[in-house]
Amino acid sequence: MKTALRLAAAALIAGFFGSPAPLLAQSGDQAGTFGIERGTGKVICTGDGDGRGEGHEALDESYARSAAWDRMVLGEAASPCSASAPVFEEIDDGVWQRTALFSGTDSAGRRADMRIYVLEDRFSWSFGSSREIEDDAGEPAKLSFIFGRPMFLGEFCQGDAAVALGAASFEGDPAVNRALSRRRAATLGQQMKRLAGFCAEQTPPELYGLTLGEFTAETPCMRDGSCTGSATSPQRRVVLLGVAEAAEGINLSEAIRSAMGSATARNVLSIEAYETFDLAAY
Repeated sequence: MKTALRLAAAALIAGFFGSPAPLLAQSGDQAGTFGIERGTGKVICTGDGDGRGEGHEALDESYARSAAWDRMVLGEAASPCSASAPVFEEIDDGVWQRTALFSGTDSAGRRADMRIYVLEDRFSWSFGSSREIEDDAGEPAKLSFIFGRPMFLGEFCQGDAAVALGAASFEGDPAVNRALSRRRAATLGQQMKRLAGFCAEQTPPELYGLTLGEFTAETPCMRDGSCTGSATSPQRRVVLLGVAEAAEGINLSEAIRSAMGSATARNVLSIEAYETFDLAAY
């Protein structure tokens, strides 16, 4: 059964466990360390500064005893938490890219585990459109095909929540871009609602939209006025946030804000680079 999620009313306008579960096993070095969570088999990054979901410092009291064993059994080179590990893992033949799990907490300490899913980098929202996605050659892409990929669908149906992100590049009027980013999130939300009908006997995730508005961070081409549509396409990538598991009663808006401050999330999308943060339930 999916966990009930709560959004604070102020968070709608502005802008997994409860306490961490003990780790069954961990790698040896603090930088890039990882653990296998007892009872779930999930890989959780534990070391600060590793760029992969830091903040889960070695919490298990048996860390020192288990480290030597873990080095032998798990091996350090295989750690998805090392600084050299890729930001993304490709799924569904590379149509989607996903991050490792990372976590955020609300002000009460309730925790949610999540991943960022990004459509492969040759795709972005068509310039000025809230309905069309195109590839790097300017050819339109079918949303129904993109959202019907089997592995993505399986993970979507298993999650507690799914969040559609809407963002716009800096060109144009901020008010227009704010409305455009909201409509883009809504378009992705419609696709998620359609997908929910394919979750069979599974309870579909709760659906949300996160409006970020326009990109406001300064880039070199913005400074010298040389930006083109291809240069700004990364500012309007097609991005979803999948909440794999969330504590009951969590304030999801606060937890997402917290999680997006992790190095894993910032390697993909910096919410500080956009003008607003407006989360709403669909």
